[in-house]
Amino acid sequence: MRPLFDARARPWLLWVGFALVLFWHQGLVVRDVGIASLVGLPAAVIGALIGDRLAPRVHEGPFRAAVLGLLALSGVLALASAVRA
Repeated sequence: MRPLFDARARPWLLWVGFALVLFWHQGLVVRDVGIASLVGLPAAVIGALIGDRLAPRVHEGPFRAAVLGLLALSGVLALASAVRA
């Protein structure tokens, strides 16, 4: 089983942090965004804890297929929404 936090995630997290600093510097992170983030934080933590407990029971193949299917559906819906706008 792969470690939960491996070296491949570190550069990504660095870029996300850098982007957040740039957003804040440009005034894009306003009070409402901070409040929404704080409200959503407990849900993210609870979801991560539940995922850690369920991960050993889920087979990788079907899970990967489901995630790729949801990703494709999300992309199709985003494109359809952009075409309609």
